[in-house]
Amino acid sequence: MISECKIKCYAKGLAYFTIGFSLPYLLLSIKVKKTNPQLFRKLLIIPTIVAFHGLTYIPKDLDKCEQNQQQQKRMANSSS
Repeated sequence: MISECKIKCYAKGLAYFTIGFSLPYLLLSIKVKKTNPQLFRKLLIIPTIVAFHGLTYIPKDLDKCEQNQQQQKRMANSSS
């Protein structure tokens, strides 16, 4: 079964990814795309970076989660 920590890791990464892509793309496409296509392309760089940065959180957080679980197991074994 998937632990709560792993679910939080995936949720955080996917939230950054979703926010990074969908919201700015929607806003920029409505306001800027019609008036200035070059500016539209330049402004899309930022949400793309945010989105992919969100995906990099997943493996980092999963590693931290596994380390914390191992420490908790060691603490439980040593106190027993």
